[in-house]
Amino acid sequence: MEFTVLQKIHFSTPEVKPRFAQPRLVKDYEIDYNFVGGRTMTVDGVAYKINTGDICFRRPGQTVVTVGVQSCFLLTLDLTNSKPIENFSRNTTNIVQPIYESDLFSNLPTLIRHPRGDYFSDIFRELSLQPHLNSDKTKHLINELLFLLNACVCRNNYQMAKRNSIPSDIALRYLTENFDKEISLDVIAKRANVDKSYLIRLFKKDFGYSPIEYLIKLRMEHANYLILNTNLTINEISRLCGYNTPSFFINQYKKFYGVTPNKQRL
Repeated sequence: MEFTVLQKIHFSTPEVKPRFAQPRLVKDYEIDYNFVGGRTMTVDGVAYKINTGDICFRRPGQTVVTVGVQSCFLLTLDLTNSKPIENFSRNTTNIVQPIYESDLFSNLPTLIRHPRGDYFSDIFRELSLQPHLNSDKTKHLINELLFLLNACVCRNNYQMAKRNSIPSDIALRYLTENFDKEISLDVIAKRANVDKSYLIRLFKKDFGYSPIEYLIKLRMEHANYLILNTNLTINEISRLCGYNTPSFFINQYKKFYGVTPNKQRL
């Protein structure tokens, strides 16, 4: 399959609040690898909560708007091989590509998530190290990525059909997608449709943590990334990690990492 790489960059923004979020028309094939989770991406009216390690895939003609902190590696592809590469920007290109009929693209959903969060990190690290946009090595890596993405989608579909009714998996998905919200064990157990005590035993057996311990782990790891990689205030980070009381967040962070958030930044 022939294609031209229009963009291959690391990209990050400070937090975009809902009232400032602007929709954008997608004009090319776009693949993003997310270094940090927590943002919400809405594509054609459907909202997706993005986790660390997630892949976002968008097609020409879709409309996208993002809320939250964005830090990712961006790939933009031209399957018509007709667009100029010089000074390319997703926001300024004018022509919307036609949809390309290929199984490598048609089977990909908007959000692709591997159970091992760092599964795609190696191939994106290699891509980032390639000095030329359209070298044979770059294109080989992108083709390999497309096959990996399709394999991941097939695996996820199979696992979802197989494990869709397992309470611990339901709870894990709920925690992963909603860790920035107020969550109680009662809410998690209700989502999984099981008794709280049974859920705790099952979740710990499957994942090595109780549901609340895993929730804290998700929040702390996300907070730590934001502390080390953004200029957000501690109050803002506290809110983005599901804590309405900054002092409680600070105590929780110190308990988890052994230092306060401010000392971690030094």
